[in-house]
Amino acid sequence: MAIIKVVKAGKTKASLKSALKYIANEEKITTITGKKLITPLNCWGSLKNIYDTMIATKELYRKAIDNRNSEMYKHFQQSFKPNEITPEKAHEIGKKWAMQNFAQPDKLVASYVYVHT
Repeated sequence: MAIIKVVKAGKTKASLKSALKYIANEEKITTITGKKLITPLNCWGSLKNIYDTMIATKELYRKAIDNRNSEMYKHFQQSFKPNEITPEKAHEIGKKWAMQNFAQPDKLVASYVYVHT
């Protein structure tokens, strides 16, 4: 059974850029077979393009203002017990969960392939 928690909610464009870079860490999202477990939903391309798309959407709805009263992004973490599920299956569950729980159009789902100790 998965545990889902909020890791962070960022309030600035700079924090969104940093979060995307952290989330897309190739060393952590690459399986032993070389598959990268990262899926942009309603955005595409490089991290810069994904960032630009997310900011453009925020600007469209006048929500791209850095301030303490708004959130630029939310970062969630889904965790499973060791060997409970494959990384690929966890990634599929994460994509489905993101689509079902968030109305905003732009999402980036990445699944880390390691166990915290």
